[in-house]
Amino acid sequence: LEKIKKEVSSYIKKIGYNPAAVAFVPIS
Repeated sequence: LEKIKKEVSSYIKKIGYNPAAVAFVPIS
């Protein structure tokens, strides 16, 4: 889970969204 969260955060940062707001939505 931690690894996925990190990858998602990196991707979201790359496309310009706020990881804190978005990262937990696709995971859950």
